[in-house]
Amino acid sequence: MSNEVKAPEEVKYGHLNVMFYLFIACYTDAKFKEQEALVIKALTTKWLGDDATSADVDKLVMEACVWYDSLNEEQFKNTLANSVPILTAQYPVEVLRVLIDDIEKVAKADGRYTKDEKHNVNIIKKAFGVS
Repeated sequence: MSNEVKAPEEVKYGHLNVMFYLFIACYTDAKFKEQEALVIKALTTKWLGDDATSADVDKLVMEACVWYDSLNEEQFKNTLANSVPILTAQYPVEVLRVLIDDIEKVAKADGRYTKDEKHNVNIIKKAFGVS
């Protein structure tokens, strides 16, 4: 890993959503499984809407993955922490609940919902002020 942070040229809300998905999928157990990748793509498709092409979804997810891979642990935690006020300003509480439900779907995608994943989902809920 180089020391260069490779954030997308134009960070979008979708990138931030994917960073939270990657937190649950990769950070919690340090393994990124195919099932998790498929769920992330499907959820990102939903968030981008009917006008988004498969190429749009792939590009956004890939940009977020490259960004994630370029960050060290402290930078990643700071990115998530800095994303919370951005997303809470953009999304009403009902939409934040949908995002958290989606994060749980990513956590469960591999057929397991571990104690650590539950703990991290609860941290996210608390950060967003959603129970």
